Amino acid sequence: MSEARTQDFDGLYQSLAIKEEEKSIYKFTEGCERNMRDLDQGKCIKDEEGRVLMHEKDIKDRWKKYFHTYLMKDMRS
Repeated sequence: MSEARTQDFDGLYQSLAIKEEEKSIYKFTEGCERNMRDLDQGKCIKDEEGRVLMHEKDIKDRWKKYFHTYLMKDMRS
């Protein structure tokens, strides 16, 4: 009787461990998805004059100008 009870508890503990692993995997994937969603939603920036740029080409051009100016300033110093 005691051996059967021990086997039952071992099975229960194993299933609980699996459930905890599944929960941690779900939490991890939810966090990753949330982080990716935040990055996707930030697709607009402002130009030098304060106008909001929302098109991908305009945003890339703005970053290109920004880094060019930043690097040129850094090289002069």
